[in-house]
Amino acid sequence: MKLIFPYRRLSSLSRGQFQKYRFKTHGPLVPKHADALRIRRSIQVHTLDDPINAVLRDHRPRPGD
Repeated sequence: MKLIFPYRRLSSLSRGQFQKYRFKTHGPLVPKHADALRIRRSIQVHTLDDPINAVLRDHRPRPGD
């Protein structure tokens, strides 16, 4: 099963504050409960609007290519 759960930054938080909150608060939740939830692998992306995501997307093979 693949679960995608996007977070949106509150307008009251700067990008840096949002990243710190995600890294310190939400980031550790999955690893902390992975055994109990029988999670074998987890990949966390902390900001969807980060320029690296566009670069990675542009280099991914597309169906039919």
